[in-house]
Amino acid sequence: ERVVQRGSDSDDSDDNDKSATESETDNNSDESDNGSDKVIKWYWASDGPNGGYQNEWKYYGEDLSKKLEHALKQKALRFDIDAERYVDLRDPKNLWQCRKDSPGRKRKVKRVKKSKKKLQQSKLAKWYWAGDSQNTRTQDNWIEYGEELSKKFEKAFRLGKDKVQVDSERSIDINRMIQYRLDNPLRKRRVKREPCEDDDDDEEEEEEEEKEEEEQE
Repeated sequence: ERVVQRGSDSDDSDDNDKSATESETDNNSDESDNGSDKVIKWYWASDGPNGGYQNEWKYYGEDLSKKLEHALKQKALRFDIDAERYVDLRDPKNLWQCRKDSPGRKRKVKRVKKSKKKLQQSKLAKWYWAGDSQNTRTQDNWIEYGEELSKKFEKAFRLGKDKVQVDSERSIDINRMIQYRLDNPLRKRRVKREPCEDDDDDEEEEEEEEKEEEEQE
């Protein structure tokens, strides 16, 4: 039985391919946290705004990242994201998310290792929610959450959490970057995160360290 999880977007593979099973990933999905000083995040390439093509990285979320990492460690050839898509794991240095029904329709996938210690020590990003503009009454007035809440959200974001609570009435879906009411999830507002200047540099550094580790292996 193959894993069926909600993921994202886009080749087909042989049914004979070794695929991670649901029982395998469920039993071992949290093993990457045991005794490790690294947080490993998996991303797929989405199309960015203004006609961009596979130029915006979307996080799979904490649960899928753990299962993908476990499947990779078990040397599975693929991991099923949902009923329509899977990640081709045959070449860890060249990962793709593919559609089962249409060979060739695929999106880039990347795997990033983050040091827990560095995440805790790095500068704080700023978090905002979309308030209503006085003139248009649309959600285009960005209001900062404040230092304490930003620290809370940033910790959850950097540790790969899917959701974080704002207060007793509201929560944030980190994957979708929306704030919603707990009593009515349809009432929601956009959320944005402004990373600190060294955030992208840290990610590039982690990717370089990962490449060096793979070469040593």
